[in-house]
Amino acid sequence: MTADQRRAILLSLMSRLHERGSWCGETHVQKAAYFLQEMLDVPLDLNVILYLHGPYSPDISAELSTLRADQMLDVVPRDPRYGPTLALTETAKQLTERNPKTIAKYDAALSFVSEKFGKMNVKELERLSTAHLIMRRDPALSDDEVVAEVVRIKPHIPEAAARQAVREVKEIRLLATGVSESRR
Repeated sequence: MTADQRRAILLSLMSRLHERGSWCGETHVQKAAYFLQEMLDVPLDLNVILYLHGPYSPDISAELSTLRADQMLDVVPRDPRYGPTLALTETAKQLTERNPKTIAKYDAALSFVSEKFGKMNVKELERLSTAHLIMRRDPALSDDEVVAEVVRIKPHIPEAAARQAVREVKEIRLLATGVSESRR
C-alpha cells in the first residue's frame, strides 16, 4: 500500500467516524485504525504498542501530523475539557477522491469500524482495544485470563467492565470475520 493510499483510507475512516457522531480526536482515530488493521486485516502497516489508553501507534501520530502539515486536517477545539476534533479539509477530500479503488476495496471494513466504534467514548475504546490486543497477542488465554490481564495492566478498569469488554470483543470479532472474508 502506498503512502497516499494509506492516507486516503485514514481520511475516509475519519470522515465516516464523523458521520457516525464520533468526537474524532486522535485517540478515536488511533483506536479505529487499530481495529481496522488488527480486526479487519486492512494492511495499514502500523506498528502498535500498548500505551496509556490501550493500543497506540506512533505511525498514526506521525501520519496525523503529516496530514495537518499538508493542510488535510484542521484541529477544531470543541470542549476545553477534551482534546480537539480532527476535521477533514477540502484537500483531504480530493486525496480520497483520487483513490477510489482503494476506498472501494476496503469500503465494508471502513463502514464496519465506523459503525461499531464511532459513537464510543475514549473509555469504551480503551477497554475494548486493550482486551482485543491481549486476545490477539495470546489467543490461548481463557476469558478469565484475558480479564485478569486487562485489570492487571489497566487497574482503573473494573473487573466487570473488563469482562464485558471481552464479551463485546468476541461478538464484534465474529461479525468482523464476515466483513474480512467478503474482500477475498
